[in-house]
Amino acid sequence: MSSLISIDPSMEEQAESLGAGGFRIFRDITLPLSTPGLAAGSALVFIISLEDLGAPIGLSGAFGSGLHQRLISFYIYNEFRKGLGSVEQVHASTYASAVIMLFIATAVFILIRKYVTLRRYAMMSKGGRFNPRVRKLGWKGIILAYIFLISLILTASFPQIGTFVLAVTDWAYSGSPLPTELTSKFLESLFERPDVLRAITNSLIYSSAATFIMLLAGTSSAYVIARRKIPGKDFLDSLVTIPIAVPGVILAVGYLLFFSFYASRSMLDPFINPGLLLIFTYTARRIPFTTRSVFAGLQQTHESLEEASLNLGAGRGRTFVSIVIPLISQSVIGGSLLSFVYSMNEVSTSITLSSLRPEQGPIT
Repeated sequence: MSSLISIDPSMEEQAESLGAGGFRIFRDITLPLSTPGLAAGSALVFIISLEDLGAPIGLSGAFGSGLHQRLISFYIYNEFRKGLGSVEQVHASTYASAVIMLFIATAVFILIRKYVTLRRYAMMSKGGRFNPRVRKLGWKGIILAYIFLISLILTASFPQIGTFVLAVTDWAYSGSPLPTELTSKFLESLFERPDVLRAITNSLIYSSAATFIMLLAGTSSAYVIARRKIPGKDFLDSLVTIPIAVPGVILAVGYLLFFSFYASRSMLDPFINPGLLLIFTYTARRIPFTTRSVFAGLQQTHESLEEASLNLGAGRGRTFVSIVIPLISQSVIGGSLLSFVYSMNEVSTSITLSSLRPEQGPIT
């Protein structure tokens, strides 16, 4: 979305003035200019699907199907769960499976990054504000657009709709195919349980702290990757991307073993204060959302705008704050919000680490 919004409408208007039609403008102008954002989003969706644990666990409990056992993410989780009492009990194939997952994720990002860098997507006219170009559809186009969008929204919203209906009706215990009456007792019970309120507060604190760290570290690393020619830049790009492909339970167990050995009886001891480690794991797992979103925004911002500021006497710090940040603000905000939401929804690392001190656990 941010990539499409960032496209200067004058590009499309110039193509239209030269005789290009609607689909050709989309194919030759709009789609190529939005490639960085589309590529980043596609890669993230692929890796999220690759390492997802919630769906396999939920489907296995709901339907009892054995399909979840064929997924590499569930296999790694299940083997670690069996061997949590001792690392030596974890089968070697589990570690090999984790390495394979890391290799697949890294390869996908490297290939997409190489493809994106084959062309330039920056726009010289991006320095000023502009109104988005809106095209009116005919009645047939409006009908088709509404059918497509409503179907897409309903399909994506079924889990949220079902959860909401279960929370405010008697559907869970009525025994009928449809709810028979509204009720607020489920919501009221939340305020009667201190443990639930404490868990919600913990989730907000952990996710907010992790998002703040991701905002600083992700924006800085994305700027270095996009704007600086330094040795090992490709390695840095891969380094901030790989964590999203690491199954949460592996990351949690790794932090657990490392800090319980090297930080025993300190603030970082997971048996004393697992909350700090939850912030670290949230940051490590979700920082690619911020980094890739900011990187895509920087690719669409021409370097000449920064050079003009430097030529007028502004320092690099002032140029970054006054020029770069406003131009990529939509990408920064979008990546940060996505990181916050996924941190709030993090399950596997939360289950593993918060089991050490349940009173410090998040709502998940």
